[in-house]
Amino acid sequence: MSKLRQSQRRKNRPIKTKKKKTLSLRDFYNLIPSMIHEKDYLATDCVLCGKEMQTVHDTHDARPLTPSQTAKSANIKGNFGRCCSDCNDSKVIPARIMNQLEAA
Repeated sequence: MSKLRQSQRRKNRPIKTKKKKTLSLRDFYNLIPSMIHEKDYLATDCVLCGKEMQTVHDTHDARPLTPSQTAKSANIKGNFGRCCSDCNDSKVIPARIMNQLEAA
């Protein structure tokens, strides 16, 4: 133990430590090179209902109802396979569950 730490402990002073920055899930997604950064995202319409998706965090892969597509490729090539959160919850996830049940 260093002399500074020993003297701080003797005097009952709190030991100064560096705070580690915690990453949110949004920060984590923005760091991954294969993902599109939220600042680079262009608003697109949902392929299932036509609702405008303002943020990349509101888009989801609509497979099995449409061909699979990443948000990054939808931003470059045009949206043919991304849906909004509402359609993901009400249409896509039930379709995926039904596909799994049929496969079993």
